[in-house]
Amino acid sequence: DSGHAYWGTPLVPTAFAGSNAVNGIVSGNAISTFSGDNLGPMTIDRRTLTTNYNVADNATGAQELWLRSGFEWTPLTNVTVKEQVYYYQAKRNWLDSETYAYDDGAVFASGTIDRDRFFVTHNQHVIGNNVDFLWDSRLFGMDNRLAGQLQVSGNSITFLQEGNPNDYPYDNVAVLNPVQGVYGPEFPDVRNKQLNDLAGAVEDRLKVTPAFALIGGVRVDDWTLSSNGVNFDGSIPTGQPFSQTWKPVSYRAAYTYEPIPNLTLYSMYATSYDPAAANIFSVNASTPLALTSARIYETGVKQLLWDNKAEWTLAAYDIKRNNVYVQITDTTFDLAGEIATKGIELAGAVRPIEGWKLWGNVAWTHARYENFNSVNGDWTGNAPSNVAPIVVNAGASYRFEHWRWPLEIGASVRHVGNRYLFEDDATTMDAYTTADAYAFVDVPAKDLAMLNIDTMRIAFRVRNLTNAVYAAFSDPGYPDQVYLGDPRTYEVALSAKW
Repeated sequence: DSGHAYWGTPLVPTAFAGSNAVNGIVSGNAISTFSGDNLGPMTIDRRTLTTNYNVADNATGAQELWLRSGFEWTPLTNVTVKEQVYYYQAKRNWLDSETYAYDDGAVFASGTIDRDRFFVTHNQHVIGNNVDFLWDSRLFGMDNRLAGQLQVSGNSITFLQEGNPNDYPYDNVAVLNPVQGVYGPEFPDVRNKQLNDLAGAVEDRLKVTPAFALIGGVRVDDWTLSSNGVNFDGSIPTGQPFSQTWKPVSYRAAYTYEPIPNLTLYSMYATSYDPAAANIFSVNASTPLALTSARIYETGVKQLLWDNKAEWTLAAYDIKRNNVYVQITDTTFDLAGEIATKGIELAGAVRPIEGWKLWGNVAWTHARYENFNSVNGDWTGNAPSNVAPIVVNAGASYRFEHWRWPLEIGASVRHVGNRYLFEDDATTMDAYTTADAYAFVDVPAKDLAMLNIDTMRIAFRVRNLTNAVYAAFSDPGYPDQVYLGDPRTYEVALSAKW
């Protein structure tokens, strides 16, 4: 894949935008990430809604190869063994200006946009093997299922990334009608990373009664990270080379209870450790190399009813994550001691009459930094960026099943509450609501000229029907800009099954 990138639209002071300020996208004040000045109330300028501040020769792309092979073996009627070996290779490239920050005159000239230069290439190779084991048996007269897994993998990646000797910003452009310019010279730093993983897991489910089951499991990992590199000027980076080993043990326990048919109650407690969440390939020896750990409590209920024409689920959860790496700029990470999240999710669907389907879900989330004394300030008590306290989805569809070519039409609506743009909670991305509509027709095999085609589906979809302008999300590494949601978009798709 290849293309040209949009990395966001810069926030500007309301005073600068004047009558061109677009209401309902962002609100609140902002502190310039680079000058430290309070820029006052911020907005999006209507004149910049379709402006891309990237350099003209920007490029992003990847070539990926994903190979898998394996087998499934049932040596006994109650024993199953699954084996999968895999290989993955990826060559990726980015060449961009990605940071667009309003300049209040502290760096270049007031009323301009300061930019950076950032490029990186990846050459990644992953090879691994998974073995799964499943054994159904009887234990003291009770049904028992024992599952085991053994995993081994090696993940090597070489980065070439911008070691730009110029202090930020690299250059600046006008807010309106900017001259994009070109990337300019590259100064490649080289970083080599190798992550080896050996893991074993076992889980057991014991049906104490036909309606009540106990579940427990444990997982042991052995991760080793090795890193070395050289800077564009031939110098060795501070702290390189280095290596680190982790041997975390995680576990979970749960129960399920079915008091009546098709009604299931459950609760679970689990812990986990995640090197990916710690952005393992970006950490260096000067950053505390602590794994991100988590524990979760969850309880809920699921039910099918009305002759399977209706279903609903309700879940409540409490999650705490420790040692969470939080991106502050495109090259800087900070370590949050703890993030606590509580939430409730409710979902349901019903087919009231033949052809009709109605569905909806809502999620309430309360997330806060319980311990985050950042180098930029004490953000304890703040909400993490991009976390909406409420998200609602609903939709309806009708299927003309008895037509020669069955036709289904449907529509959905999505509401996302206010979110913060950055961890300082100074700027709010305002709530938004969007709507989509679709129609698809299924062409049966008897009307297809091609042999062996069971069915063909022709689908049409319109996204963001009202052409709403909204802040879809922010990248914590680029706190002076937001990603605007896609405008009204039309899609046509064709798929076939045989």
